[in-house]
Amino acid sequence: MTNSASVRAGCLTLATGASILLDRSPTSLPKRLGWWSVLVGVVGCLGPISFFALLFGLPIWLIATGFVIGTKARRATRGVATSPVAADSGNGGRPDHYSETVSPESGSTMSAH
Repeated sequence: MTNSASVRAGCLTLATGASILLDRSPTSLPKRLGWWSVLVGVVGCLGPISFFALLFGLPIWLIATGFVIGTKARRATRGVATSPVAADSGNGGRPDHYSETVSPESGSTMSAH
């Protein structure tokens, strides 16, 4: 009979690894963490050796995941870019279809879409 805690931890890490690997956004978690999660998840679901996933793999996975998420959160609060930023087109971050025109009569700024 397999250890249910190991199997549950294996399912958790397997699902997490799959979601990391399938996420295509530029700010996703590192793919290495996704592959480690899948490895721990597979070993956790293998029955007799699932104990090793609970004993060795899960603590390393928890520490690594906490470190990665904490580092990303810290960088986000400091304003450090975690992904490549597209070149600014000189329109102040507004969409390209948004432009400003100045009315010759009043000198006020009008927005055109």
